[in-house]
Amino acid sequence: SLRNYLAAAESGNVVAQINAAFLLERGTCLGMSPADCTNAAVRMWRAAARQGDVEACLRVGDFYYYGRLLGAEYEDGGRRRKSKGEWA
Repeated sequence: SLRNYLAAAESGNVVAQINAAFLLERGTCLGMSPADCTNAAVRMWRAAARQGDVEACLRVGDFYYYGRLLGAEYEDGGRRRKSKGEWA
């Protein structure tokens, strides 16, 4: 379940981060608003990207490219990337 993936993701498990991000992105939000759910998904994708997962790097880029981030997340989008495969 999403709760189990989130617990494992917080401890740094990259597979759990990817699975949690996938579920959050698909709308399994545990009562969160759609905006909070999207931000949580991006947070999980970023965590996996920081550990070198290529798909996660692509997904983070997609969120910026397609304008799916809101507020400060979106405004700061172009400056978040530090280097290839490394997200702030």
